[in-house]
Amino acid sequence: YIKQNTKKKLIKEVSGEFLNNKASNKKDLNEKKHLNIDIDLKAKDIFISHSSKDKLLIDKFVEKILILGLGLSNSDIFCTSTEGFGIRTGEDFRAAIRRNISESKITILIISPNYKKSEICLNEMGAAWVLNSYVIPTIIDPVDYKSVGTIMEPLHISKLNDSTFLDELSQMIIKALNKNKFDIVSWNKHKQEFIDFTKEWIKECSRVL
Repeated sequence: YIKQNTKKKLIKEVSGEFLNNKASNKKDLNEKKHLNIDIDLKAKDIFISHSSKDKLLIDKFVEKILILGLGLSNSDIFCTSTEGFGIRTGEDFRAAIRRNISESKITILIISPNYKKSEICLNEMGAAWVLNSYVIPTIIDPVDYKSVGTIMEPLHISKLNDSTFLDELSQMIIKALNKNKFDIVSWNKHKQEFIDFTKEWIKECSRVL
């Protein structure tokens, strides 16, 4: 659980780390340009905040929902656990996360038990709110509406494997990214495959707990 008095402290700490470092990020970028280092530091449109311990679930979400379902590509998505969608070789890890959180059009929080135990994940959560990113929080069993934490309690939060929520998410992403409409038959197929996968993933995790 996130204690009631933690929210202000969390936001203060995160804003200090993420916001006050913008100047240093700009300085680093200018230095690299001066040295003629050819790098593309453009932030991705979608930032997925998650626990690396949930990699199997996150990989399937990226594959089935975002890529196959909505037709997005790695140029649209920042996800540190999925190969080809996160930190590039030679790139500063913390600077990349700061940049993508602050400049993304949508931040998706995938809140699991592992997520709640991670200081990095909680910092990302706080940063998303501080930076006024379009934040979409989701939960996955056994996290429920009562155990999600006080920062999220006033918000409407859907389960990641809820079919209606995924349909709503698809429309939010398409609108925010100004993408063309996707094939509904293909979407429904990959959406159901993801839902089926999450059911088995939750069962497997419950055996380990």
